Amino acid sequence: MPRNQFRCIDFEPITILCGGNGSGKTTALNIIAEKLGLNRDSLFNKGELYDKYLKLCDYNRPDSSTLEPLVKKAIPANSRIIVSDDVFQHNMKRRELNDSRTYKKWQVEGEYEQLKFDFSNMDIVKDFDCRKESRMSKAKYMRKHLGEEERREFSNGESGFRYFVERIEEPGLYLLDEPENSLSMKKQQELAEFIRVSSWDYDCQFVIATHSPIFLSVRGAKIYDLDVTPVDVLRDWTEIDTMREWYEFFMSHKSEFSRWDDL
Repeated sequence: MPRNQFRCIDFEPITILCGGNGSGKTTALNIIAEKLGLNRDSLFNKGELYDKYLKLCDYNRPDSSTLEPLVKKAIPANSRIIVSDDVFQHNMKRRELNDSRTYKKWQVEGEYEQLKFDFSNMDIVKDFDCRKESRMSKAKYMRKHLGEEERREFSNGESGFRYFVERIEEPGLYLLDEPENSLSMKKQQELAEFIRVSSWDYDCQFVIATHSPIFLSVRGAKIYDLDVTPVDVLRDWTEIDTMREWYEFFMSHKSEFSRWDDL
């Protein structure tokens, strides 16, 4: 991206693109994903000159000193880009499913109560089977007529976390756009650890656009700072201006945290 002279990326098992709003980190992820033909669930808006710009981009074998293009089949078929819209749509679909199941559950509960305490509308043919079902426990009756065990309903954060984990398979290349969205700090920490283990032990590679200190602090990650010109690789995640701002914010409230000092 010419604006901040971001012309080349050398990828590691975990590569992070860090920057504020408008820094271009999401654009960079989309360019990589489109150039490599990665799977994606959500469409995105392309500018008028997007395809022309894409043709100017190229990528090379990590172990090659030539400019020979990387063979597409070398990228695992399950590789994908995951953006915030993917997680949002997943959460909405799960909410609709939960609402649908809740309505059906109410219907079946009503049927059970009527079956248990009201035999006046039974005909002779159905009488035996209905009396048999009326002796079932409510839980057993519900399982039979709902067609499956009751599912636990997940919060947006839990559902979002599961969305990432279920789609990251080994081996694979995964581009994650601000995975911290909708995740609590605890879930961010769990996902960050899952990413770290997947990259080092299960042959997965990650490129992550984020400004979350949880993901920025992942051990061994290579961080590009898109808020400086030219874009530079950081030696330490604590060098990022945003992290200094967070530090100064908490230090300004240090006295309010004093009750934790003795723990």
